[in-house]
Amino acid sequence: AMMTFTFWRKQGYGSDLCDRATAFIQAQADADVGLLWTSVPDFYRARGWEGVPGEPAVFGNPAKPTVRGGEVTMMLFLSERAQAARPQLEAGPLYVGQTSW
Repeated sequence: AMMTFTFWRKQGYGSDLCDRATAFIQAQADADVGLLWTSVPDFYRARGWEGVPGEPAVFGNPAKPTVRGGEVTMMLFLSERAQAARPQLEAGPLYVGQTSW
């Protein structure tokens, strides 16, 4: 999770941290997709993340998975393999494991 205390907002600290984290993710040669959930999608969209329609990612019990409600799912499609699989990834659901973190 990422947040900035009110006193420190609008000074670029969160933007800098997110830009660095995004660059680190993009530099991973074995990464196909970056995935996050947020209540401030415009912040991440400005850094190259893309909003994914619907609720494509679920977690928890595979037989009865949980959907993260109230947040927008954002993805980075990093590899050619991810770009090719994009329609399936966006159509969901994408099971991410027992926890969403």
